Amino acid sequence: MLNNDKSNQHCPAFIGTATMGEKGQIVIPKEVREMYNLKKGEQLVVIVGPQDTIALIPMSKAKTMLASITKQLSDIINK
Repeated sequence: MLNNDKSNQHCPAFIGTATMGEKGQIVIPKEVREMYNLKKGEQLVVIVGPQDTIALIPMSKAKTMLASITKQLSDIINK
């Protein structure tokens, strides 16, 4: 059973697998959809990382991350 404790969210975890269909579509495991309250039609940002990794980030989280980074950069520039 999956541990739904998000307090350890910075550590990668193996949750399951996804199979890509003919049209390039994948199904995110149900446990992950429930854990992050992902709904049909929700946009995900696709990020390609080091060592051929692929990350999917919900758009709402990506916007929050970008706002935080922008503020931190602004604080550094305005010192």
